[in-house]
Amino acid sequence: MSISNIYPSSYHPREVQIVIWIFYASAVLTLLEGFWVAAQFARFGYNVGGAIISSMIFAAIDFGAGYFLNTSRSSLAFWVAVVLLVLGFLGSLVSIAASPLASIIGLAISGYALYLLWRPHVKAYYGVGAAAQAIDQTLGQAASALGQAGQGQQPPRCPVCGTPLVYVAQYKRWYCPKCKRYY
Repeated sequence: MSISNIYPSSYHPREVQIVIWIFYASAVLTLLEGFWVAAQFARFGYNVGGAIISSMIFAAIDFGAGYFLNTSRSSLAFWVAVVLLVLGFLGSLVSIAASPLASIIGLAISGYALYLLWRPHVKAYYGVGAAAQAIDQTLGQAASALGQAGQGQQPPRCPVCGTPLVYVAQYKRWYCPKCKRYY
């Protein structure tokens, strides 16, 4: 029996779950906004196809980013989410004169999601930057200390979920059975 079968569901830090739902909610709101704009265009006799198609494209991008963030633990998923959130933040900043309340809400949501993604343990979860390297170094020091002291000490805990890590001698690395990741 392999360790990967013990925890079949994927685990995300709470911050990642929030950001994923922000993307999903943004996709739904983008569709609703597109239909509302199309209804306004139709009232004045304009063509509504462009508004509906553009809202569907942007909703698909938001949904795709949320899905990618949910299913992939790669740094690419992290950076795609960051770029889209920065673009949303800038878009809200540009449109602040046209609709101040909606822009302030957009700024707050994008800023909060960026803050959540930029937390060190979330960056480490996706293997991004110095946070992941610092965790690898800390776990390496813990492994050498555990090897020197013997089996009497507690194993280090996962920096993402807090589960005790398992040392896999074959790879000379620590493994988190809950996150399904080597450190």
